[in-house]
Amino acid sequence: MLNNLSIRKDDVPSAIVQSAASAGFTVMLPSTNRRSLDQLLSIVECIAGINITTKQLKAGEFDPLLHSDAEQQPDLLIYWLDERWQPELTALIEHPVSQRIPIIIVSDCHEQAAMRMAMKAGAIDYLRPPFDSLELQSSINELMNDQNCNEKNVTITSVINAKGGSGASLFSCTLAHMMAKLNEKKVALIDMDIQFGSLCHYFNMDSKYGLIEALQNAFELDEVALEGYMLKHESGLDLLDIKPGDFILPEDIHSEHMDVLLKLMAKKYEHIVVDMPRHLDALSCLVLESSDKVVVVLQQSISHLRDAKRLLDILRNDLGIDKERILVVLNRYDKNNDLSLKDIQKTLNHPVSTTLPNAYKVVSESVNQGVPLYDVASRSPIIKSMHKISNQIIDPDGQESRKKGLFNRLFG
Repeated sequence: MLNNLSIRKDDVPSAIVQSAASAGFTVMLPSTNRRSLDQLLSIVECIAGINITTKQLKAGEFDPLLHSDAEQQPDLLIYWLDERWQPELTALIEHPVSQRIPIIIVSDCHEQAAMRMAMKAGAIDYLRPPFDSLELQSSINELMNDQNCNEKNVTITSVINAKGGSGASLFSCTLAHMMAKLNEKKVALIDMDIQFGSLCHYFNMDSKYGLIEALQNAFELDEVALEGYMLKHESGLDLLDIKPGDFILPEDIHSEHMDVLLKLMAKKYEHIVVDMPRHLDALSCLVLESSDKVVVVLQQSISHLRDAKRLLDILRNDLGIDKERILVVLNRYDKNNDLSLKDIQKTLNHPVSTTLPNAYKVVSESVNQGVPLYDVASRSPIIKSMHKISNQIIDPDGQESRKKGLFNRLFG
């Protein structure tokens, strides 16, 4: 039990104490046992640069975050569990996946069910007393460093068809390829169509291992192991596709595994592009809610417009995605079409970020040969339009374009 721990601040090496990454990092220590709470506090307060809050739970109170809004929630929860671990972990699991915070569980329970529930609740570590205090401090510092890295570097862009066949997959592949090749960014492309995924064919590659295996092993993966699941394109783009022959139902994949996988990829990549299926479930909603930008691709017809309006309503009203995070792309645009650009924007109550011209010949050549569209026709009108939307995602404030004016004049 934790009550048997004997912790002294002098036991903590100065290198650990000084490795705090952020002065704004907040840790909450809840427990029903005051003595255990004090001993946990004696460990955590040795780490410089963090804010600590404690919460002694009352009898029958299991969720320490019950009355906390988004602004009050800590960055990390270190939860000492007693023999009532089931209702305590159940209360944490009931939080929406997109709103869960990292948790370190401390418990002397050896049951596998407790460990599985802890991971499902978002636990990044599971410590059994007596344990070395350095273990806990190391986990906290690693999380702080990861959080700072993620905040500075990674952006997630999801691309989804408003109606089947609008061109989202080609758009995803072209966008990710251009990001990697022209901007020299570390870019990953994920094929989220777990039943009919085929993005590897756009790059003339074959997938030996894929997304399903990565999701099944998400809790055991690290950055090195993740490499084995990624296809490497010569442009520098990494692709996580679906292995041929794999079949699984979307509801058989726990969204928690996708959350863990995205966080792992956020450590390695600067940009993650996700080609979404036109199917909304717990898994796809998690990815959409986690995205910095959601690109909705439609074409210039009444049926596409109806479906696009419905999809935008779901994204904004049901998933709570801010209007500024949604980019609408009008594919195969024809200015002579009876359905004008102005009519589309008015009906959607949303601006069209860019239009892509009809480029049947070069697109067919790209898809049939398995060669990225940029490599087939780098100076075509469709690529020029792709530059516009790419810049909105990579450099929304225009800082990069001001630094690389010549590059953009030549290729933009």
